[in-house]
Amino acid sequence: MPLSKTIITFIFSICCILFLSCGKLYLKATGVKPFKPVVEQQLISYLSKQGIKQEHIYEVDSVRFNELLTKKKDDTLVYTKPNWWIQNHIQPIQTVCFDNATKKPLYAYFNCIAESKGLTQFTWNKFQELESFPPKEYTSYRWIDTLFTLNELTNTFFDFKGNSIVLKNNEKKYTVFIYYSLFVEKQANNLIRETLTHLNTFIPNDYNVYFINFDNALYQLSTN
Repeated sequence: MPLSKTIITFIFSICCILFLSCGKLYLKATGVKPFKPVVEQQLISYLSKQGIKQEHIYEVDSVRFNELLTKKKDDTLVYTKPNWWIQNHIQPIQTVCFDNATKKPLYAYFNCIAESKGLTQFTWNKFQELESFPPKEYTSYRWIDTLFTLNELTNTFFDFKGNSIVLKNNEKKYTVFIYYSLFVEKQANNLIRETLTHLNTFIPNDYNVYFINFDNALYQLSTN
């Protein structure tokens, strides 16, 4: 199976595993929407509703991302269990934090490891995982890997004019990427809220955060 089909099959499998038991009504209640492309103005509007103002709107470039995944998947002599790490990094919503001093990932969490909060809400803090920094549970070897470097990930981020992302050059200690997708908007809202609350509670002046949309990349990969 081509890698792009493997990716989208995995995404939909995750959705099915998460939501299947309650059918279409539960899908709607949890905020799962039809899978389709988005435009820049939609993302500006969405982020504005979250109280987030961004000078640039970034998304994942599907071609570069697919090339990166293919390279990692094929390079089995260097990386062990690459499919395990790849599946984490193709989740529609995720938070990944890098230590700027080491350029290595410090912690990460994804939609597939969220806990339920009530019937229709997801949370990454059900058992107080986000009550410390870094969050111990999400720094374990299960969620942190060296498969993707900071530079490799940022090389897949572009704005809607085709310009690559430029990371801020300041004294902040951490770089945080929040991946969000509008087809799971309700849960993206939860991820953004919990991530920003966590950061602002423990390291309010020590991080740069970038919001990366995943809708178009996942859609394009699914149609290739």
